[in-house]
Amino acid sequence: MTDLNQKVFWITGASSGIGKALAIEAARNPCSIILSGRREGALQELADELPVDCLVLPFEVTDYDQLADHSR
Repeated sequence: MTDLNQKVFWITGASSGIGKALAIEAARNPCSIILSGRREGALQELADELPVDCLVLPFEVTDYDQLADHSR
C-alpha cells in the first residue's frame, strides 16, 4: 500500500458528497489538503473541522479563466 503520510491532496468537489468523504478520510493521515469546490462557506466549514492543514481554494474546475486567475 502507498504511504499517504506527508502528502498534499487536492480534492475537487470537496464541499459535499464523495469529495467531502475523501477529505475526511485523507485527514486521517498527517497530510495537507487543498479543498476546492463552488461553495466557499461549506469548504471553510470542512476545513475548520479537519485536524490537518487545509487551503480553501473555491472555484469551478471547468471555468478555465477563473482557474488561470488562481495560478498567479
